[in-house]
Amino acid sequence: MPKTTLSSTLVFGAILVSVLAVHAQRGSSGGPETIQERAIRTDTYNRSVDSLSGRVAVPASLGMSRRNYLPLDSDFRKTVLATQATKIGTIVHIVDGDTVYLQVNDRVMLLRLSGVDAPDLGQPKYEDALEFLKQSLLDKKVTIHYSTYGIWDQTGVPLVTISDGDADVGLKLIENGMAWYNEAHQFYLSKATTDLYKGKCNEAKDKKAGLWVERSPEKPWEYRARIRKEEERKKTEVKKP
Repeated sequence: MPKTTLSSTLVFGAILVSVLAVHAQRGSSGGPETIQERAIRTDTYNRSVDSLSGRVAVPASLGMSRRNYLPLDSDFRKTVLATQATKIGTIVHIVDGDTVYLQVNDRVMLLRLSGVDAPDLGQPKYEDALEFLKQSLLDKKVTIHYSTYGIWDQTGVPLVTISDGDADVGLKLIENGMAWYNEAHQFYLSKATTDLYKGKCNEAKDKKAGLWVERSPEKPWEYRARIRKEEERKKTEVKKP
């Protein structure tokens, strides 16, 4: 088999396996995964390897959740901001409104936008945010910015910012009311970026853009917490005699 054909086959295979892993999960009943099951899985799954550096990822219980309590002017945050690097690649698949697959040469990696949180599956405007990101990024060559120190969200997915030319894609999502500014990520972004994201989020809210047409849309992290509580309550009720 020619080298180019073999390379293309391997890349396609990697994408297919990754997509199936995200979209073809089986539910507890053996049938298709429910909205609630997916919400819980995506919030608790801990990826074991950082796809950017190959380093073993920090478990969610020891990672971002604890670091958020450190002062924003701490030495650790300075280290994160001082170890920024870039990669150029092509977006080959959009998972949801803030998560994508990037191909760099023969490697395909799952990445999440830092500083934003788009509606989850089952929430209003989920499809709108997904389509917006597809129109913005799919099949485009982009630049990702990340810390070589290794930063992940609670699910173990590397956090990055993505630039399409001079445009900050996360900022575009926020400006158009397709995502919330995610304050939980502020530790990994410069103060100038967090101030910009926060300001644009408030502007989108004032303009009632996108998800802000609703008076009080449920934040994705609150939605995930609510779903978890509901599932825990159901499990408790099942165990009762």
